[in-house]
Amino acid sequence: MTKFEKPEYLDQSKPKPEEEKLIERNCFICGKKAKMGRFERYCNVHCRNTATRLDSTAHGIKFR
Repeated sequence: MTKFEKPEYLDQSKPKPEEEKLIERNCFICGKKAKMGRFERYCNVHCRNTATRLDSTAHGIKFR
């Protein structure tokens, strides 16, 4: 250990997060193939908003 290195127990920095693997899959609304993360299901904001509007509720599917 040199005089400028901190001991391990003093290192308070956060570990760097791993990069998320992007998988090419079909959008649930338009069917277009796009690279998405693990929990993504829509290719863009427009498709996500459409899915939110068409979300099924206790009273059935809402249409615009």
